[in-house]
Amino acid sequence: MTKSIRRLLTIAASSLWLGGAIVAADAQQPPTQTKGQKAVDLCALDLAAETDSGGGRRLRVRLITVDPGGVIGVHSHQERPTIFHVLEGSLVSHWPGQPDRILGVGDCAAEGRDITQHWMENTGTVAAKYIAVDISK
Repeated sequence: MTKSIRRLLTIAASSLWLGGAIVAADAQQPPTQTKGQKAVDLCALDLAAETDSGGGRRLRVRLITVDPGGVIGVHSHQERPTIFHVLEGSLVSHWPGQPDRILGVGDCAAEGRDITQHWMENTGTVAAKYIAVDISK
């Protein structure tokens, strides 16, 4: 190997090593404090009052779309507490013995074991979309 090739290889290797050292020194440490975040509690349910145990259950988040004229059939929230937040459109919630409740964009509802039979419908002209978080079996 000639002197110039050896010198060129030495310079290249040194450059790679130096570049790696600079990248490693420049690596960002993970933050220990939260910054630039806003969190607003929209709804809450005390789970101790809703379920007897967490065994065999899972926490899930769903995006649900109800087309105009669509309905969510009669159901209960005993043993399946749910919180939902309306993103688009509106829904009419029918609870026995209570006035109908119209839920629109930005509205949030918490449904627990006291909701034994209810149903919802989209009486609007656009699809209603909402995020539902529940504890399911």
